[in-house]
Amino acid sequence: MNKILSLLLICLSNIMMFAQQLPTHWTAVHVDGNSMTMTAELQFDGATQSNANLEIGMFSSVDGNCRATRRPTITPFGTCIYAFTFHGINGETYIPRIWNHATDSEVTSMTPPNLSDYPYHAGDIFGNAITPIPINFSSTMGGTYVLSITPYTSGENDHFHLIASPVGTINVDAVYNLNSNTFDLYYFDQSNDPMEWINYNIGANQNPTFTTLVQNRGYLYANSGNGDGNDVVLTFTGTALTEASKTIDLDYDPEARLAGWNLIGNPFAVQANIDRTSFYTMNSLGTELEAASRNYVEPMEGIFVKATGEGESVTFTQGIGGNFNNGGSIKLCVSDSDGMSDVAYIRFGQGNSLMKLMLNPQHIQIYFPMNDANYAVVYANNMNEMPINFKTEKNDSYTLSFTTENVKFSYLHLIDNKNDNDINLLTNPTYSFDTQATDYTNRFKLVFTLDNADD
Repeated sequence: MNKILSLLLICLSNIMMFAQQLPTHWTAVHVDGNSMTMTAELQFDGATQSNANLEIGMFSSVDGNCRATRRPTITPFGTCIYAFTFHGINGETYIPRIWNHATDSEVTSMTPPNLSDYPYHAGDIFGNAITPIPINFSSTMGGTYVLSITPYTSGENDHFHLIASPVGTINVDAVYNLNSNTFDLYYFDQSNDPMEWINYNIGANQNPTFTTLVQNRGYLYANSGNGDGNDVVLTFTGTALTEASKTIDLDYDPEARLAGWNLIGNPFAVQANIDRTSFYTMNSLGTELEAASRNYVEPMEGIFVKATGEGESVTFTQGIGGNFNNGGSIKLCVSDSDGMSDVAYIRFGQGNSLMKLMLNPQHIQIYFPMNDANYAVVYANNMNEMPINFKTEKNDSYTLSFTTENVKFSYLHLIDNKNDNDINLLTNPTYSFDTQATDYTNRFKLVFTLDNADD
């Protein structure tokens, strides 16, 4: 899966509406502090005549000069989409005007099309007179933010993404490409036990079960793509948060099967630090949740966090920083012959543990059993051994790998209880083994001693 990308654009929507011509959107892109490049993308719908003689011009309110023009060529009843760019000055006003070269005159009125012939125009406002509306070319206007989605493989449960809106609550239909092709869209509700995943696509009478992406909420999303092999690019348009931090209250339903689990989203349009050391992201294949190895969240990314009681919250702060992994860690990764993998962490210092949460019960699992619960992240202060459980649904060959960060050990050994093997991980940090799906889960144990020579 491609790394989640963000791209800040300044977007101006529905600038003017007039008969037979329908601007789809106008986009201004920052160049520097004083000037910008504007891209105007327009759609012309042919009614009873060709619009080949029409030309759009962008006129400055400062000197009255035309900054740029574009002339489409279409056939009657056809559609043409085209774009042009021009340089503008921040804060200057531009007025779009239409010129008819056949009559050598400016177009000031046209007969509106028959709306019954254009059902996709329902709700649009058409009038006989064309009244150009000034466009304020300003950096304070709403932005456009794009997110690349890797299409899923037909017949496979892969390339799922956890997404979130960077512009507050927004209609699903207003996110370009979100409901294109074949797609899946869910939100998570711990109180809707045992059907915690609410599917957008299974409403009564084929109506969506929800119509908006809610601010601060994360969503599970997948898209088939159109078959050309390219990513699906989602486009969010609106105003991003400008404050330095944002606190999100967490839900906690003590009666729920998955009590305390919340799928939340980065509320900012940039990377944001989170005041928790442990949370879940989607893994690189989009097949399963994975304990994060970072304390920041990408723009437009959703994450899973767990509340352990009522009244808990999570605070996002713009930028990357904070005290993370301050005492060091051991990363455990198990992988099979097909490339499927899972990770778990033993950390030292201060932070929050993270219980195990899986989307797919068929996925391989590695975790730590403690206090009648299973954990993907534990803090092992004042401990020198840790039981490691491994679970799989298929007979295969597997590899366990161990990576240490910001911590030194004088002794670090893996014990295979089934084969009675003792592996020195300081000299050989990987271990391969074969297993059956029916094997017991509590197969391994990690024994370690911290090297305090520098203390």
